[in-house]
Amino acid sequence: MAAAGSSMQSLRDEASCPICLDYFREPTMIVTCGHNFCQDCLTRSCQDSGPDAWRCPQCRELVDQRHFRANRQLANFVAITKQLSLEARTGAGEGGGGGGGGWAECEKHQEPLKLFCKDDQALICVVCRESRDHRMHAVLPTDEAAEEYKDWIQSQINALKKKQYETVASKRSGNMESEALQNEADNIRQDMVTQFKQLYQLIEDKHLVLLARLEELDKRIGRRREEHNAKLSEECASLENLVHEMEEKCRQPAGEILQGIKGIMQKCQMGIVQKPVSSPPELKQWIKEFKAINVFLQRVTKQFGDTLLSEYQLCKEIVTLNPDTAHPDLCLSQDQKSVRLQCTQQKLPSNPERFDTCTCVLGHVNHAGFTSGTHWWEVEVEERGVWAVGVAVASIKRKGPLKFSPSEGIWALGQLLGGHYQALTSPKHHLLLNRRLRRIRVTLEYDKQQVAFLNPDTDTPIFIFSPASFNGETILPWFWVGGLASQLRLSL
Repeated sequence: MAAAGSSMQSLRDEASCPICLDYFREPTMIVTCGHNFCQDCLTRSCQDSGPDAWRCPQCRELVDQRHFRANRQLANFVAITKQLSLEARTGAGEGGGGGGGGWAECEKHQEPLKLFCKDDQALICVVCRESRDHRMHAVLPTDEAAEEYKDWIQSQINALKKKQYETVASKRSGNMESEALQNEADNIRQDMVTQFKQLYQLIEDKHLVLLARLEELDKRIGRRREEHNAKLSEECASLENLVHEMEEKCRQPAGEILQGIKGIMQKCQMGIVQKPVSSPPELKQWIKEFKAINVFLQRVTKQFGDTLLSEYQLCKEIVTLNPDTAHPDLCLSQDQKSVRLQCTQQKLPSNPERFDTCTCVLGHVNHAGFTSGTHWWEVEVEERGVWAVGVAVASIKRKGPLKFSPSEGIWALGQLLGGHYQALTSPKHHLLLNRRLRRIRVTLEYDKQQVAFLNPDTDTPIFIFSPASFNGETILPWFWVGGLASQLRLSL
C-alpha cells in the first residue's frame, strides 16, 4: 500500500503546475526549454516581467510567446491522474464492497462509475453504456482501463523526462557553443584593438619623425635667411661707402681725381659685378623630398582606405531562415542556412506566420527585419530547378494563394519553368543573361527604396527595383522553392 501511495503521489507531482502547485489547468509548454505550466500561471508570470524580458518561471531562460504550445497529451494525463487519485481516495475510505461502495457515482444516473469509455476518455456507468452517446463506443472495466493507462502514463512520463533531458542537454550545448563564440568574438575584438593601437603608434612615430625633420628644415631656412640678410646688409654698407667715396672724389680738383683712380675703378667694378647670394642647394632638395613624401602619403592613405572594409562590405548581413514561416513541404537545414522542397509534407503547427499554400520561407537577422539603412546578402542557387529570391514586407499574405509581384509586397527574381530567368514584376520581365547564375547578391537600400540584384561572380548588375514602395513596413529576406531538384543556400 505504501508503494502504491508513493506511485500515486509521483503521478500527482508530474500532473501539477510548479507555480500554483495544483493540477495543470490548460497546460502550456514552452517549446524551447520543455517546461509546462498552467496557461494562466504562465501568462501572469510573463506579464510581471514585461513583454521584452519574458523568462521561463522554472529555468529563467529568455522565451518568446510564439514558442508557447498547448500540451494536449499532458492535459489527458492530468485528467487520468485526477480520476486515479479519486479512485484511490474512495477505495481507501470505503474499503470496497457492493452497492457501489468504493466507486464514484454518475451524476446523471447515480450509478457507480465502473466503466471507462475509450472513445470519450471518460468514466461512465452501466446506464451510460447503453445510452445513445456510448452504445457504439469501446468500453472497458475501470480497473482494466486504469492498468492500460498506467502503462501509457508511465511511457509518457519517460518520454517527457527524456524530452526534458534532451532539452536541458541542448540548452547546455547551445550555451557552451554561444560562450565559445562569444569568447572568440572577444579575442577578435582584443586583437583588432591591439592591431589598431600598433597602427596608430606606427603612424604617430612616423608623424613625429617627419615633423622633427620639418622643424630642422625650418631652423636651417631661418639660419640661412639670417646669414643672407647679414651678408646683404654688409654689402649694402660697403656699396654705400663706395658711393660716398666716389662722390667725394668727384668734388676734388682734377689733379686729385686722377690720383688712385685705378683702385677706385677696380672697387666700382667689383661692386657692380658681385653676384646675388642664393639659397644652398641642400635646402631646395629637402623641400623637394617633403613634397614627394606628401604625394606618397596621399597615395598610401587612399590605398589603405580601399584595402580596409568599405562601408558597403560592412553592410553584409548574416541572414538565417525562419522555420516558423516555412511551408510544411520545405525542409530547412539544421543551421537554417539552406532550404529544399521535399515530397512528403511535415506535420507542423499551423501558426499564423507559416505559409500554407505557396512553398515560401522568410529570413531574418537576429529575429528581426529591416526598417532603414543598406543591407545585402548572397544566395547560392541551382543552375537547374525552379526558385526565386528577394525581399518581402513583413505583413505579406501567409494563407492561401499568393501572387509574386511588388503589388503583393514582393520584390524578387527567379528561375522559372524552362530555366528562364525572370524579374517578378507585373507582367514578368524576362532577363537575358550571358551566363548561368551560381550566386545572387540581394541588396536592399531601404532609405532609397531600392532592391538590386547582382552577379557577384562577374560583379555585373542583374535587375533593379526602383522605386520600391515599402510604405514604412519592415522588410524581410524572401525565398521560394518550386521544384524537387531545387535548393537555395545562404552564403557565409
